[in-house]
Amino acid sequence: MKKLCTFLFATVTFLTVNVDASPAFDRAVSFYKEGKYDSTINVVRAFLKTNGKDAETEVLVPLICEALTRKNDFASVQRLFSMFRQKYQKSAYLPRMWYLKGIADAKLKKYPDAVASFQNAMDGGLSSVMIAQTINNVELLGASMSVDELGGLVSDSGVNDVQEIIRYFEIVKLVGVGQFSKVQVQADAFRAAFPRSRFESSVRDLIARAKEQERTSMQIGVLAPLTGETGELGKRIVDGAQLAFELYSGQSGQMIKPVICDTKGSMIENARKTKELIEVHKV
Repeated sequence: MKKLCTFLFATVTFLTVNVDASPAFDRAVSFYKEGKYDSTINVVRAFLKTNGKDAETEVLVPLICEALTRKNDFASVQRLFSMFRQKYQKSAYLPRMWYLKGIADAKLKKYPDAVASFQNAMDGGLSSVMIAQTINNVELLGASMSVDELGGLVSDSGVNDVQEIIRYFEIVKLVGVGQFSKVQVQADAFRAAFPRSRFESSVRDLIARAKEQERTSMQIGVLAPLTGETGELGKRIVDGAQLAFELYSGQSGQMIKPVICDTKGSMIENARKTKELIEVHKV
């Protein structure tokens, strides 16, 4: 996946607190400005151990999370986020913490969680510049997720920038995996939800491509024991067949649409599925 736009503390107006800043706070901010992230982390951790209930904690936790993000310690970011969210449910810094959690989720390859975190960040209120960066990150995630992951994030009640991106990339992935019958359905739903989408021309192209690929695609049946005692062998058979189909499609330009049937390791089921492939799927 391409590099996410982290857009962290150092590039925006510094956070402030409505209390007299402590020496620890001043040192932590100074270290962060200088790019000394290890020093920032050490100062804040020492402060939190003895002053965890201090008013400055609300601003120092986002600061240490940004430093931890710079150091690729994403597990610590997630732990601190959970604590912060529970303790400061109405904090003005919560949207930024959601954003940082989104970065951590994405780096840990928890792509659906990352999308949800970025959505919460935007719902909570971000600056216009950070919203643009967040949308860019969601687009990168959309391009990296599978069609099933994207489908799981689609919400019929959500009409916003994140849903627009997720639904668009779901259509992209449906075309890519050859689920042509679903492309038109999802495209119609997309257009109804987002009649003036910036992706409209791309959606038209995807529909046309899906129709052409469906017209020229070739269905091939694959019989394999996907369940039962030989289930693991069957899965390897399917994986090998799909790899061969992808190689053929890449060389010939002709899309192959596999129709996979589970024989359950039974000769009777094998015969029944063979008949189904011929009479129902017309392979």
